[in-house]
Amino acid sequence: MSVINCDAYDYLEIACLYRYQVELELLNGQILCGTALNVGVVVLEDIKQECLLVELNENQQRWLPTKELISLRVLNSHAKFEFVRFKAI
Repeated sequence: MSVINCDAYDYLEIACLYRYQVELELLNGQILCGTALNVGVVVLEDIKQECLLVELNENQQRWLPTKELISLRVLNSHAKFEFVRFKAI
């Protein structure tokens, strides 16, 4: 299981705690926007993976492996942080 560093994980936890609206850049070039809900280890494709749960719209939630995250931008005003980069591209 590939994990991100502890400092970066703290930002994910803060985003979930405050249910921030986030813009996520993924390794495959995709940009996703949604509400950060939870972080945890889940089984995806028969492999335990550290993931971020994001609500993309009212009826769709998606677990995103943290190893696929390049960056996270908070879209809420007055947030505790605005941007974090997980991987250099």
